[in-house]
Amino acid sequence: MSYLPGLDGVRAIAVTAVLAYHLPGAPWPGGFLGVDVFFVLSGFLITSLLLGEISATGGIRFSRFYVRRARRLLPAVLVLLGVIGLLVPWLAPDASEQFRQDAIAALSYTTNWWYVLDSRSYFEAIGRPPLLQHLWSLAVEEQFYLIWPGLLYLLHRRWGRIGVAIGATSGAVASSVLMIGLFAAGSEQARLYFGSDTHASAVLVGAALAAVYRPSSVPVAIPARAGVTVDAIGVTALTVLMTIVVLLPQDESFLYVGGFFIVALLAAAVVFAAAHPWGRFSAALAVSPLRWIGSRSYGIYLWHWPIFLLMRPELDLPYGGPAASVTAVAVTLFVAEVSFRWVESPFRSGRAGAVLRQTWSTARATSWGRPLTVLATTATILLVAVPLYAAAPPQIRALDGVGEVGAEPLAPTPPVEARGDNTSPKTSPKTSPGPVAPTKAAALRAVTLVGDSVLLGARSEIRSAMPKGVVDAAVSRQPEEVLARVEERRRAGALADKVVIHAGTNGMVYAADLRNYLDRWRGVERIVLVTNRVPRSWQDDANKNLRTAASEYSNVVLADWHATSKSHRDYFTPDGVHLTEEGASAYSALIKRVLAPSY
Repeated sequence: MSYLPGLDGVRAIAVTAVLAYHLPGAPWPGGFLGVDVFFVLSGFLITSLLLGEISATGGIRFSRFYVRRARRLLPAVLVLLGVIGLLVPWLAPDASEQFRQDAIAALSYTTNWWYVLDSRSYFEAIGRPPLLQHLWSLAVEEQFYLIWPGLLYLLHRRWGRIGVAIGATSGAVASSVLMIGLFAAGSEQARLYFGSDTHASAVLVGAALAAVYRPSSVPVAIPARAGVTVDAIGVTALTVLMTIVVLLPQDESFLYVGGFFIVALLAAAVVFAAAHPWGRFSAALAVSPLRWIGSRSYGIYLWHWPIFLLMRPELDLPYGGPAASVTAVAVTLFVAEVSFRWVESPFRSGRAGAVLRQTWSTARATSWGRPLTVLATTATILLVAVPLYAAAPPQIRALDGVGEVGAEPLAPTPPVEARGDNTSPKTSPKTSPGPVAPTKAAALRAVTLVGDSVLLGARSEIRSAMPKGVVDAAVSRQPEEVLARVEERRRAGALADKVVIHAGTNGMVYAADLRNYLDRWRGVERIVLVTNRVPRSWQDDANKNLRTAASEYSNVVLADWHATSKSHRDYFTPDGVHLTEEGASAYSALIKRVLAPSY
């Protein structure tokens, strides 16, 4: 297949979208869809190459195909694993154990199914996400490369290009229908998003396009109106696609009921117009800056994610804001350029193989060659093996009660002063259909604190600072679960007249949900909302909603942990979320100050 420079522009747009999604604050919340654009493009290019080979030779040299794929993809991945494996023990010891596990999956191109089995969410994770998480997409593509060439050959041999088109289209529709069915059945997000079967629609849409459309770099005379139509298709599809990328929330269920399939169709329309070498649309995508980014998009994609995670603003870097983002992007582009010039291009062109063969032949002919060759081979093996044996993760301060709920039974209790502890007596619960004011017995408790693992980890310090406090916290609680737990305690008469709520560590705090509950709690004397410091895309929006709620309700105040903890890396364990002893002391002291004069 001839080189089509407009497709480099498509690659540039796709990888830019992914970078914009992974930057702090996620300026393009739908940027993860850039991966689906890559899928469509990969399906189109691979199928075009295979069909071209069949047309030229009557068959497919499968061994040659897989060698080309290995030369194109594997060297850069091996270098990535080796370099990151060497850096992890020094720069991110908290990620060592996860890296070691994920490196095995990465080497076997099974990362996506490893995350399915591990129920890993691509969108929601606290702390430092896995450094190799982005390699799930390479696994999907590699599995496609393994299965599709043989299937394509059989379809073409029996029915020709139309058979390939029908087979790819049927597979794309079946994949989308499977995703819709599993979503309706309540399957986990990891199963839907990472599954090769459920996420194959995009790559098969690209394959179907290649079966019915054969672009050529040779000038052909086409009617002016046809050229305008091709350009209009490209501009319209790209406009709609970028609108989705910039505006669509990542948790939009629309994606799982056909949305990914629609995105794939839009991406196919963009590829169709960009692959037409004589249109204005393809010319616009072939400008030098886009071609530079597009030609290095593989290296940019490989390196951006671990670099971003090793250079987290105000955690790994001593500063944040736009400067931190610019630094991370600049480092990514530099490393991608090095990878392109010294790893990808030499192996792709075959120059590296020729040099290695010549070196091997020369070494065998000299007395010193064999020991040197053994040494070089050993060094190469170690470079790849180091990630599997990276330093063990550090001993991080254990959460007080991790895996348990630091809470009491939902029952009214006698005054804390009369018992001198925080355990609830064995009394039968009294449920209330929903009076807003807390019961008299509950009101005797000074404060109820409800939250997730951050609050749970600070439980000891909170109890030291506020002996009358009752902590109700659990690991992995979603914000809606935190709010529902407060309401559950209120209805059971087990809520004090002063309440502290920490929600947002594990996901977005939505304004509508927050208002819905705060309207019910207008009779509670004081509600303290704690802002979050969690290096994930929802942090800023969640904190904004918490601050807005504090300004709208007279009985609600804010404990701004995000502002208090700024520039205090010593407050956090390496994940950047959970608290050290010093951080837990500062956290509990902040809450105590906001609750004054009670304490």
